[in-house]
Amino acid sequence: MLKKYMSLMLVFSVLMGVLYTGSNTSEAARFDNSKSKITLRVGAVYTLRSSGIGSAAKWTSSDKSVATVKKGKVVAKGTGVTTIRAKQGNISKKCVVTVKSASGKKGSKYNPKTFPKTGSKSIGFKFYMERKKIGKFKIKISKFKYGSKAAAMAKAGNSSNPVPNNNQQYLYFRVTLSYISGSQTIKMRDVFNYNKNIFGAYGAKHLAPINWGYGFEAYENMGNMVISPGTSKTAGVAILVEKGFKPVTFRIRTGKSKYTWIKM
Repeated sequence: MLKKYMSLMLVFSVLMGVLYTGSNTSEAARFDNSKSKITLRVGAVYTLRSSGIGSAAKWTSSDKSVATVKKGKVVAKGTGVTTIRAKQGNISKKCVVTVKSASGKKGSKYNPKTFPKTGSKSIGFKFYMERKKIGKFKIKISKFKYGSKAAAMAKAGNSSNPVPNNNQQYLYFRVTLSYISGSQTIKMRDVFNYNKNIFGAYGAKHLAPINWGYGFEAYENMGNMVISPGTSKTAGVAILVEKGFKPVTFRIRTGKSKYTWIKM
């Protein structure tokens, strides 16, 4: 009876060891903010992060012509597949990165329009909301700041603004929206939806707001602004997001099931 009991305990211990080891292997195979495989487009920047990987980790790319990596920041260089690895002590993590070309119709996710950086140029579009056409608009972004420049604006504008940590950055947009034609008064933030429609390059990462900044400049916050047909309004919005993704892109609903993508 004793031998039978000991045999059962041995089998149980082996099984628990296998399960425990399998759990660790699965955890070590991926990073906290991604799957074990990601797809990027040429020119995109994507930052891999992990609670188990620190500044002393050794980062490598199996094919630097496809993507390079430094301290977790992956830069997509050319089409192909590479494996990004990070190792620190006994912890080892990896991510298979597939890089594709930036292609498609202009204004699509993988070939976004480039927003004019100077002058009075704007982008015109037909805006849809809840699959219904609202009207014709023009949008102009006269100021866009991120990183240290936006953080300095936050500090100068309002001392109570949250201070970004090492993995965060502010994005600041000054937006002029012109309502060319239509019949419905709507919120400005419904058109320039900064909660849902701000991304890293080619839609690789949704930059969801972590917090907000106020008092950046003498412009009303966009969250409080409404706009009527035949008018133009200028407002600002500053959002605190995850750091390490560029270029910054945003999308606008320009059809029942269509977005136009624009990069800054």
